[in-house]
Parts: sequence; C-alpha cells; structure tokens
Amino acid sequence: MTSPESFTTINLAVARKLASAGIPIFPALITRNAATGGLDKVPAISGWRANASTDPKQIDAWWCEFPAAVPGIELGRAGLLVIDLDRHPGAPDGVAAFKTLCHGKPLPPTPIVRTPSNGLHLYFRQPSEGAPQA
Repeated sequence: MTSPESFTTINLAVARKLASAGIPIFPALITRNAATGGLDKVPAISGWRANASTDPKQIDAWWCEFPAAVPGIELGRAGLLVIDLDRHPGAPDGVAAFKTLCHGKPLPPTPIVRTPSNGLHLYFRQPSEGAPQA
C-alpha cells in the first residue's frame, strides 16, 4: 500500500512537471461526498484561476501548506479542454454515451486519463481564435 507521504511526493512531482511544461496549476483538495459516496475536488486556494502558477517556488509553498493536495490545471490559460466522461453507479455511463456520439469514428491522438470511478478524461488543445466552429 502506498503511504500518504508517497502520494504527497508524487503529487508535488506531478505539479512541478506540469508547471515546467508551462501549464498553470493550483493545489486542489479531494474530499469524500457523504451524499453521493463519490469524491469532490475543490481548489485549496482562493482566486485559483488567476493565481494558478508555473513558478516552482509558489508550487513548493502550496504543497508545504497543503501536503495532501493534488495538482489542478487552469485549463483556460493552459489552452486545454477536457471532456470528463463519468461512470457512477445508478447514473448514465459517460464513456458509452460518448462512444455513441462519436458514431464509431476514431478520435485524434490525445492524452487520456482513467479516473477513480473508471471514467475517462480526454485532453484536447482549445481551438485558436478564428478557428471554424462546428
């Protein structure tokens, strides 16, 4: 079993790596939602959109203050768009619904992250201004 200290080290390392790639991050805290039984992720800092940072000193300071934090990405400034395909018991299957929407057409190559609920996060670059709209 992985210790809480290991998660802290891993999450800080991921935060630093994202920031070194120019992706503004902020610390987020994960809590159990008693009503749904799921997990909620909330920013650990106020003004997280404006204050998300790529500064390693700021990131280290945040993880000293919030050692259990996970890195959150400020998607707008990072130029990213994420499609969150949820899978929760008793709820519609987001992965299956998205496959139906795609009509069997393959997606362009993109990073995909499996979520704790066996859902998926699909990461895409935001279109540049003036790009054709669907």
